[in-house]
Amino acid sequence: MSEYLNESQKTYLLHLAREVITARLTSGRTGVRAKAPAPADPIVTDATNPTTAAAANPAAAAAANPADAANPATTAAAYPPTADPVLRAERGAFVTLKVDGELRGCIGYPLPYKPLADTVAEMAVAAATEDTRFEPIGAEELPRLEIEISALTLPRPVSDVSEIVVGKHGIIVSKGRFSGLLLPQVPLEYGWDLDTYLGHGCRKAGLPKDEWKKGAQIKVFEAQVFSESGEPGAHGTPGEHGANGANGELGAPTTPTTPTTPTTPTTTTARGARGAKS
Repeated sequence: MSEYLNESQKTYLLHLAREVITARLTSGRTGVRAKAPAPADPIVTDATNPTTAAAANPAAAAAANPADAANPATTAAAYPPTADPVLRAERGAFVTLKVDGELRGCIGYPLPYKPLADTVAEMAVAAATEDTRFEPIGAEELPRLEIEISALTLPRPVSDVSEIVVGKHGIIVSKGRFSGLLLPQVPLEYGWDLDTYLGHGCRKAGLPKDEWKKGAQIKVFEAQVFSESGEPGAHGTPGEHGANGANGELGAPTTPTTPTTPTTPTTTTARGARGAKS
């Protein structure tokens, strides 16, 4: 099965994202905020500053508001379900939201925790309401809302950094309990070469910038990025995510960023993990 989406599949996901966001924002529950991050919760990163990160925990918010669990605005139920095997396959993905061209939210799962369609539906709502860097998007902003989706391939380890192609590969740098992720778009937007890219990946993980030369593990992935405007990646530094950074701190995590169970995924975003933000 191809990991790349055709036009019909991309259109379905964009429509799905808009439908669940619209349902949520018109339900009157737009101001829910996440609690402090817990182990295996999503990570959020600043799309306009490669050295900052914030954390969000939509799962905790849902637990604090049980009504959300049955709210179709938080699931794919707000849009006709699909039997397409590509969209039902487990995939990582990020959803980025802009209003009037300005970033207003970006959260995602970097790893395949659930079917792609479900991931997009969940992350779309989270990006609209749970990115603590911004005010929740309001229903009055829907006409000016732009949705971008990054569907990720499964990360794979590299044996040598020469295998990494800048602009094609996103990276996940990890060592011990530290982990950080950058989307493929980031080095192109900043004009980074490979060494600089790897250095920022280490910093995003809370490691010294040259740790990639000293035993840090590096995995690569690709992202198929598409948007309602057809012009992805025009929002500053989309897709940069750090592992277990909280409230603007790019620090050393105290818990692993790799989820221990599929029901409690961690988000190491590059544009984000359950819900990493970019």
